[in-house]
Amino acid sequence: MEGAGLTGEEELEIIRQVVREGVLTWGRYVYEFEEAFTKYFKVKHAYSVSSCTAALAIAVKLLGIQPGDEVIVPGLTFIATSLPALDRGAQIRFAKFITCMGGLPQVRE
Repeated sequence: MEGAGLTGEEELEIIRQVVREGVLTWGRYVYEFEEAFTKYFKVKHAYSVSSCTAALAIAVKLLGIQPGDEVIVPGLTFIATSLPALDRGAQIRFAKFITCMGGLPQVRE
């Protein structure tokens, strides 16, 4: 598979090292990635996560979602989309979308 994709020998060796260490979702390489990300995008913080659900959990916490808050999520989605808000006690409202001219979504109750 030489030359297939963007993975060269240097990248493959890093992958081998991560697998040997047995630490896939945290550790030295994750911290190095987050640091490089913050510098590249000139932001104060960056958090890498292993799933979209984990990213949503961080988002609802940073947004200050509290019990009783209303959170609108797409009606056609995976259940995991609503779980982080539910975990914080929010009321979930599923939105129905229709397509209008130009393909832009509009919420219809």
